[in-house]
Amino acid sequence: FDLGPGLEIVPPTEKRVAKAYPKATEGSVYDMHFEKDKFRWTNWLKTVKDEPIREELEFQNIVVTTIDTIRYRYIFDVLATHGKHVLFGGPTGTGKTVYIKQSLDAMDKDKWTNIQSTFSAQTNANQIQDIIDNKLDKRKKGVFGPKQ
Repeated sequence: FDLGPGLEIVPPTEKRVAKAYPKATEGSVYDMHFEKDKFRWTNWLKTVKDEPIREELEFQNIVVTTIDTIRYRYIFDVLATHGKHVLFGGPTGTGKTVYIKQSLDAMDKDKWTNIQSTFSAQTNANQIQDIIDNKLDKRKKGVFGPKQ
């Protein structure tokens, strides 16, 4: 099929085709994750190790692993490592900051750095620009980079 200049639909040559969707007994399609390398559907909860909560953690730092926490962290990791911008929205107190911080802390410190900032109704663009500028070195006119 030709879709125009440079765009063409090529049917797969491989005879092995995945199930179109998981079985109803396995839960909703939103409960499942497709593993490309194994060519199968797997429950999100089976994609991570079950770890007990460490006793030294303070209450506010405890993250209970749920399907939602696994999905959100996966989505964040895939988007961030592929250079895409990420914005999580939702009600207050649902753990958005915790998911993102957990993912950022797990990333390679030699390749990734983050600047954490809080916003309020009084925050203005100049304040944010100053926070970012303070974390960067000027390399040459109009070129900035991380501090060495």
